[in-house]
Amino acid sequence: MKAALLLLACLSASAADWFPVPVIADGKPATYRAQASAAKPWRLCALLPNGSDKFWWGVSWGLSEEAKRLHIQLGIYSAGDYANLNTQRAQLTSCLQQHADAILLAAVSPSALDDLVTQALGQQVAVIDLLNQRTGTPATVSVISDTAPLGRAAAQYALAHAPHKAPTVAWFPGPRGMIWAERASIGLHDGLAKSGARIIDGGYGDVGISQQMTLVRKLLADNQPDIIIGNSVAAEAAGRMVGAGRYAHAKVIAYYPSEPVVDMVRDGTVQAVVANLQVIQSRIAVDVAVKHLEGIAHPRDIQLPPEIIDRHNVGRFDRVKLFGPPGIWMVQQPLPN
Repeated sequence: MKAALLLLACLSASAADWFPVPVIADGKPATYRAQASAAKPWRLCALLPNGSDKFWWGVSWGLSEEAKRLHIQLGIYSAGDYANLNTQRAQLTSCLQQHADAILLAAVSPSALDDLVTQALGQQVAVIDLLNQRTGTPATVSVISDTAPLGRAAAQYALAHAPHKAPTVAWFPGPRGMIWAERASIGLHDGLAKSGARIIDGGYGDVGISQQMTLVRKLLADNQPDIIIGNSVAAEAAGRMVGAGRYAHAKVIAYYPSEPVVDMVRDGTVQAVVANLQVIQSRIAVDVAVKHLEGIAHPRDIQLPPEIIDRHNVGRFDRVKLFGPPGIWMVQQPLPN
């Protein structure tokens, strides 16, 4: 009982002390500090693409915890899948009909929600781009994971730990047409541009384990890369093969985190993962939305610098920043009436 109370106390302290954090604010290094509480119980809606893994579970938990800390009202909705554009459109429309003061939008499409974003802004509803990048009408604030720096960081780490100066790199970006996959590819190619590395394109695919396993297996049937870099599901698939004794020579790196991949870093089947601290980003998104509503000065664009998790620091890395505390599930809750 005492141990359980101590754990809860530690988690509560961690929740209260998540800031200050280093950020890139409007293109410049800065320190982000959240406010102590909101001036009124603002009404916010958070729209997430899915709740299929602990990445988005952690995001939903971070959103929920920050709303509690600030004493505001928050609805959290999942579209169920990146293919469910109509679901997310309906959720955004419903939030506007329920008189939300701000929309935190992790968009399932880079452009297909632009008309609704324009409508929201026209109704003086703040729109915060959360994690996923969009094109078209600019949001009020962007708290995104620009994956170009993540892909570049993965490439630079790979080169620093490569078996020779011009390694062969297999690359698995993620779903075709998603800005985050395309931006990661830009970053990776930029990071490898002057190295002489040979890049083998593993192809685009949805981030389900069966799809990514198929892509990885197909590439490895005909190639022997020194390094495999990819989305977290591709890295998990490659790590399974490396861990099973096949292709043991290949080093595996993920350009964003998932819980299985972080566990694989711990057991050595994945060499490293680039972390973007999605729980912290979700907390910032809630806080900056409230700051905007209350007329408090804030940046327009907020990003977190990439962090590398490898065997040297995985044991002491605070996983709550990535996935929330152990035992949580996806948080979905309606916006209170």
